[in-house]
This record gives sequence, C-alpha cells and structure tokens, in this order.
Amino acid sequence: MAQTQTTTNTDFGADFKLDQQYNPLFAANGEAIMINGSESAAQDIAIALKTPKGSLFYDDEFGSDLFLYADDEDSDMKRMHLCIDINDTIHADPRVDYNSAYSQVDSWETGSIKLNSQFMLNGDAKSYRIEIGETVEVV
Repeated sequence: MAQTQTTTNTDFGADFKLDQQYNPLFAANGEAIMINGSESAAQDIAIALKTPKGSLFYDDEFGSDLFLYADDEDSDMKRMHLCIDINDTIHADPRVDYNSAYSQVDSWETGSIKLNSQFMLNGDAKSYRIEIGETVEVV
C-alpha cells in the first residue's frame, strides 16, 4: 500500500533573516541566516508595515499608511483610522487569518506613534505580535 503525503497550509515561504535596517544577518561562519515558515511570513508583514505605501515602484499597493499619521495630532477618530489602515495592511497578506488581526495604539505624540498589532497565520495556532514605533519588531 502506497503512503499518501498530506500537506498543510503552513508552507509560508523562506527568506533571509533581516535586521531592523533590512540588512541580511550572517552566522559566525559567514553564511546568511535563513528563516522559513511562519517566521518568514511574520517578517514579511513587519516589512510591509514599516514600508510607506506607494514607495516601491513595482508595487504601489505594498506598504502601510502609518507614515501619513506621524505628524497628526492624537484623537480617537485618528486612532481608529490608523488601526483600520494597519489591519488592512496585515490583511493584504493572504497568509493571514483575516479574522485574527487586531491593532491598538499605545501612545501618540506628534512625530511619534507606537502601536501593537496581533494576527494569526492560516493553519498556524500561534499568535504573532508586532510592535510599531521608532522601529518595527516582531515579538
């Protein structure tokens, strides 16, 4: 009897592991550090959140509108719109479970916004949290 191979929807791709300035990280032996699976997907989403929408000449829909809010004054309405825009960026990745994205503004001062976003990937039970502020970090 032949064995059948089952696959799950957890092949989220592979990529170089990047630092906060988008530079690839290298191991002590000089080889580039690779990431795959959900870690790769989470890094891709963090990059999208940190990239101003429209800044890539080959994909004007890639990125987020976070930077449009940086000089605005804080208000409940602006916080709501920002969280919707951030969630839209997260939802743009087809690997994300659409019902799982949640964002919340932690602090807002003119020129500095800090927020947390959480999401789950399709077929993955782990929840991912991204902190957005001066830098974007996957936690």
